[in-house]
Amino acid sequence: MDVVQIVFLILLWGIPLVRFIKIYRKLDKEEQSEIKAALKSPLYYLDDGFRHIGMLLMFTGMITWISIIQHIGISLICISWFYGGLTHRCEL
Repeated sequence: MDVVQIVFLILLWGIPLVRFIKIYRKLDKEEQSEIKAALKSPLYYLDDGFRHIGMLLMFTGMITWISIIQHIGISLICISWFYGGLTHRCEL
């Protein structure tokens, strides 16, 4: 891997993680407990979690030219998209 690819990977995974930690620390205790409860819910990972992790994996696969990582990321995005469509349709 080139140095440029390593820098892009560090930025791709590091910036969202650092931003989440900074925002989480600024919240009050009640909002922090709500986020903890949401992260413990398995339904969160089917919708938002798979979408975010899938995007990160897809772009990681594009940067490193490893196609299996790209395919895993795209699969996670499709699962999230399908589940989000089902839950939205059930709410109507």
